[in-house]
Amino acid sequence: MFGRVCVQWASRSTCITVDIDANTLGFSLPDVVHLSSVGLGFYLDILRDANMQFL
Repeated sequence: MFGRVCVQWASRSTCITVDIDANTLGFSLPDVVHLSSVGLGFYLDILRDANMQFL
């Protein structure tokens, strides 16, 4: 598991888990620090889906 993000708004919250790790090819750049465009898209989709719960 690469990271865990908690989103809180108006006393409602959700915890999401992003299943991106350095061992999965295609999600990170060769420096294994920055996300590739595929990994960034995956991460942003998860954040968008979590935020949609609050609209």
